[in-house]
Amino acid sequence: MPYKDKQKEKVTKSKWRAANPEKIKASNKKSNYFYCYPNATIEDYEEYLEATHCEVCGVELTNKSSPCIRGTDKVQHHDHDTGEILEVICQSCNMIEGHARSPEQLEAIAQWQKRKRK
Repeated sequence: MPYKDKQKEKVTKSKWRAANPEKIKASNKKSNYFYCYPNATIEDYEEYLEATHCEVCGVELTNKSSPCIRGTDKVQHHDHDTGEILEVICQSCNMIEGHARSPEQLEAIAQWQKRKRK
């Protein structure tokens, strides 16, 4: 129900925001997630929140994450052509995969790493 007194509405909402900073933060993160990934579902978002380890390398993911800001540990991997949500991975694996020109290049790098470490 809308307020008749706009000033009273402003004060009431301001007090609520001051008393509920965690709810505001959670709402902003959720809004940011769906802005970055418009094809995502609520299930995708919940999976993102619950992810604790990278699906590629297994490293433990930190909670210092944002779905579309570079330099964070947790990344929602997705197909840039279709928008399909894939899995939650670490920033490092996401950058390696993103910079590779082909799956063959990734395989060649993996084989090179194995030879180099012998």
